Amino acid sequence: MKRLLLVLIPLLGACAGSRGFDRGALSRELRADTPVVSDEEIARVLGLRPQLAPPFKLGVYFRSSQRWTGADKDALLGRLGPLVEAKAISQVIPISDSMIAREDLKSIRLAGARYGADAVLVVNGATQLDRYSNAGSALYWTIIGLFIVPGTSADALFLGSATLWDVRNEYLYASAEAEATEHAVGTPFTVDDDRLRAAARTKGMTALAEEVERRLRALAPPAAVAER
Repeated sequence: MKRLLLVLIPLLGACAGSRGFDRGALSRELRADTPVVSDEEIARVLGLRPQLAPPFKLGVYFRSSQRWTGADKDALLGRLGPLVEAKAISQVIPISDSMIAREDLKSIRLAGARYGADAVLVVNGATQLDRYSNAGSALYWTIIGLFIVPGTSADALFLGSATLWDVRNEYLYASAEAEATEHAVGTPFTVDDDRLRAAARTKGMTALAEEVERRLRALAPPAAVAER
């Protein structure tokens, strides 16, 4: 019994109360780069001009900040298919991680150029978990309550972003963001943190994919959209 208590006391302490989400930290994870801000850099960016001529080849890169599953990627790539059919995009090219030396924007653009892409869509995501005790946890001290009382709650938040860049001159054509949450209640042993994060990410990626399709469709010539 003493040994069991030594194991359970830290567990109970870890589930004490809700801390909420640190959205600031999540937003920092989503930043593509930390640019050097100067008057010269501002002037350079202001001088950039759009040069995409639909239909264009689109490279898609998923940043390694998330443990993306095939389903996560398919949720977004599947929404791009109709744009190919509508001749807004000529080809969608997934960019392999092995082609990226560093995950800064210039390296991603270089990889896109090697694939022959005209533009690159950079997809990023960040997930945070908040696990805490609810009122039912008062029965955890009976020990048996740990195994049968749903006194543990958990929330997962996923933030996703996607930015569309010109491979040749780094012009930013569009950006999209989406978020999703997932909630679970159970015992300390039945609330699966990884499953909760995955569920939030799946919902968030579905929403992000819809927003990306909408933004890309807005770039397409009216005739191409009408042909769908």
